[in-house]
Amino acid sequence: MTETGNAAEYLIGILRGDSALMAMVNQRVYLNEPHPEARTPFVLVTYYESNDASAVNAARIFTQVDYTARVVAKAKDNSADAIARRVDELLHKSAPNQTLKVLGCARQKPVNFLENDKGVLLKHTGGIYRVYAM
Repeated sequence: MTETGNAAEYLIGILRGDSALMAMVNQRVYLNEPHPEARTPFVLVTYYESNDASAVNAARIFTQVDYTARVVAKAKDNSADAIARRVDELLHKSAPNQTLKVLGCARQKPVNFLENDKGVLLKHTGGIYRVYAM
């Protein structure tokens, strides 16, 4: 598997492995796109960008893989912020995973925007998380 694939598996594994979060979103944690019939709120993890960190001789040291992890909820749903806080508690400064060759994860910046989906105003709140993978 590639560094980006390992990073995705790492993030999704952490989120789906937390019973408190899974109860908050009724088991709805998705990678790349939500289920077509998904009800809100749910957590959506999507690839953002990646960069290699290399030594002078072009030897790759590790890869920084950025994913957006955000809660999607109806704009008036007050639970979105609590769910986003739980996601941040789980992902920011999360433990390394030797099997997936991941050194750790840290939030790079917050994400917060509104989307009009067929007349329904949706709130997206969360962050861009950087995974350090080898």
